[in-house]
Amino acid sequence: MKYLASLILFCSLTCYAGIFGPSDYDECVLDGVKAAQTQTAIASVHRACRNKFPKQPSPFVKDGVCEVYWDGWKMVGGKKIKGSGYETYTFEGPNAERLKLGIPKSLDDKLILSGSEYKKNLGEFVDSKNQEINAICQ
Repeated sequence: MKYLASLILFCSLTCYAGIFGPSDYDECVLDGVKAAQTQTAIASVHRACRNKFPKQPSPFVKDGVCEVYWDGWKMVGGKKIKGSGYETYTFEGPNAERLKLGIPKSLDDKLILSGSEYKKNLGEFVDSKNQEINAICQ
């Protein structure tokens, strides 16, 4: 009877940890950092959580090229092929060897209308979306 009670207690604690424990890297870090009191402890939390939840490669990066497109509201990962509706550009990307960017022809036309400033405007557009691109390409 004593062993049965111990087994039930052990199983209930194990189940509790599995259900209510962290389900991803970010939750793991948040849980661990609460108790950490030094930079070394925080670094250890990050390392332990990365071991528990290994970084998954982005599904949008293939052969060192991250493919994204602007849908008019936000950056989206993947190819966008709409016949002549999109123009594609290749840049040096922050998390991939190259970034292949598709932008709607209408946006491209607006950037072209700016004349000699076209490359600068295109670069500024990409820079302004850098955070979204990083989130997709990591």
